[in-house]
Amino acid sequence: MLAPYVRICEPGKVGITMRARLACVLLGLTCFSSGYAQQNIEKPAETEDLQRRVQQLEAEVAALKQAVRQLQSSSPAAPISSAVSGGPAHEIADPTPLAPASLATLRTGPALPGEEERARFSDEAASQPSSPFRQQAEAPGQQQAESALTGLSAEDRSTLDFLRETTVNVYLDTYYDYNFNAPVGRVNLLRAYDVLSNNFSLNQAAVIFDREPDPGQGRRWGGRLDLQFGQATDTLQGNPNNEPRPDIYRNVFQAYGTYVAPVGKGLTLDFGKWASSLGIENNYTKDQMNYSRSYWFDFLPFYHMGLRATYPINDRLSLNYWVVNGTNQAEATNGFKDQLFGFSAKPHKTVSWTVNYYYGQDHPDRIQVPPTSPIPVVSKYLNALKIE
Repeated sequence: MLAPYVRICEPGKVGITMRARLACVLLGLTCFSSGYAQQNIEKPAETEDLQRRVQQLEAEVAALKQAVRQLQSSSPAAPISSAVSGGPAHEIADPTPLAPASLATLRTGPALPGEEERARFSDEAASQPSSPFRQQAEAPGQQQAESALTGLSAEDRSTLDFLRETTVNVYLDTYYDYNFNAPVGRVNLLRAYDVLSNNFSLNQAAVIFDREPDPGQGRRWGGRLDLQFGQATDTLQGNPNNEPRPDIYRNVFQAYGTYVAPVGKGLTLDFGKWASSLGIENNYTKDQMNYSRSYWFDFLPFYHMGLRATYPINDRLSLNYWVVNGTNQAEATNGFKDQLFGFSAKPHKTVSWTVNYYYGQDHPDRIQVPPTSPIPVVSKYLNALKIE
């Protein structure tokens, strides 16, 4: 410990010397105390900073491990290197995909400069439904969870996804009819659907499979199949006087495939057998104003077999073109192909126009003969031989 001392000297100089020495001693004590206190303050701060950095490094290592587990979920047999796992390379038998975490949630200490902004951007990006970060983290986990709950394989899941937009509809049309005119044999003449009086009747039963194309979802192919049974089906579908073999097509009311070609606004092509759009009435009773049909309905085409194309010019106008075997002919009776030219217009939301021009020939070029082949017909040129 320092202590002042007094040296005997000349009078008048003792006070000055003592004051100078005391000032030097006090100044030294002050500097020593200040340095000692500052040293004691800086040491805890450095320790806390070091601990914070260690915690940050540990958090970053944990985040890397999580990222590796997420990548491992897509290929469970991939090994993890010792540099990431902290040990020898090994495989994860049942990886659990983890959701992405922002950098701020991994930090236990104060955020570094600019870190909060990066963390906020990462959280916003991950929260978006279409974000690749979110898809990368959620898709494998969701697929594995669904597979675990449903017991479906990836192949089964792919098949179900393909059929996701396919609809299956069941249609049943029954009626009871009573004619007070007491027709002969209880048969209502000149009727196509309500043909029997005082009778419970099964008019139609149908199963409809429909998958419409959706170019917006990348699906340009589609199709439809209508299987029908019942009295009306037998009456309207297939006539021996109009087509050679009506029985084999009678219960297939519609069967066509659809393709939307990437031309302009989309060129829709249908190939197969479809219900005719000629006339204001059609086959399904649920789509009519009345249960019975008009008299003229019996003379309209019910179906066609061939190719049709539809092209929308805009939201109010579309063009149509058909090339078909004939009217009500799944098999043609001649070599001429009927054609239709038309357009559909919608000048107002409550007004629509459909204009069609149909051109065809109904003169058969072959006649039926006793079965000699799978198709019991003969060319018109052999008709001159008068084969009976």
